[in-house]
Amino acid sequence: DGSSSAAAPQLFVVDLAGSERVKRSGVTGARFEEAVAINQSLLALSNVTTALVENNGRPRAHIPYRDSALTQLLRNSLGGAARTALIACASPTADSAEETLGTLRFAGCATHVQNRATKIEREAQEAEDDQDLENELEGHAVDFASGQATIPTNSGGIHCLGNISASTTSPVVVMLHYYGKDVSGSMWQFMFEALTAVGCCYLAPDLPGHGQSLGESSSKPEDFMKEGGPVDVVRQLLDACGVKKAVLMGYDWGGGIACAFAAKHPKRTHKVIAWCAASFRDPAG
Repeated sequence: DGSSSAAAPQLFVVDLAGSERVKRSGVTGARFEEAVAINQSLLALSNVTTALVENNGRPRAHIPYRDSALTQLLRNSLGGAARTALIACASPTADSAEETLGTLRFAGCATHVQNRATKIEREAQEAEDDQDLENELEGHAVDFASGQATIPTNSGGIHCLGNISASTTSPVVVMLHYYGKDVSGSMWQFMFEALTAVGCCYLAPDLPGHGQSLGESSSKPEDFMKEGGPVDVVRQLLDACGVKKAVLMGYDWGGGIACAFAAKHPKRTHKVIAWCAASFRDPAG
């Protein structure tokens, strides 16, 4: 519907009055009613903090925020999305020992309340990163009019078979071949027509040292994520084509690269399809 939402900061500074022992203070009239109201609010606050942590540090089903105007005001600060700081003031005098103990018990309980501020911040950061990536990829494209292209990367020009002619919302499948002298991205040609028929885009690169791509690649898994390694090459191919997220499909060596890419760039991985044919050697020879 075109609507958008944005986070807005709020700051609450609440000075909680200490509990009032009416017998000791001797207040009457309006002051007495005020003391009773203070104690009721503090009791409601204590009940809320207890409810938020009573199940081994996790909240119970119902939290009694509505029992007091104070707890309704602090709802977002207690188990909500706010960052909350608590300063507990205690008296060293002997005649205030009971109040001091109650204050420390409340503070100890409150420290176990878990707010969701970290989750909110993480989601906001992920949204910002996602927008930054979209801005970075804007205008990036590769011409696959002939069904193939050579895409520059830090490891040299990568020959790539591909079709990115479908809608920008169409899934993109990156097909990664196995390791071998005579193998290339053309091993996936039998799948191109079927992928196009279901509305998918595809990229089938010759990784460095294979097919028409110069350079060399290591077959060792520990080299997959090195700078200029196959994972880096795949990322640069996606960048060049303006692709934010892709399905990584690989066989054998290519499957390992697909898994390594997903581990390093999870936000740019839609799904991973990896497999390897099993081999069996007869011990009898």
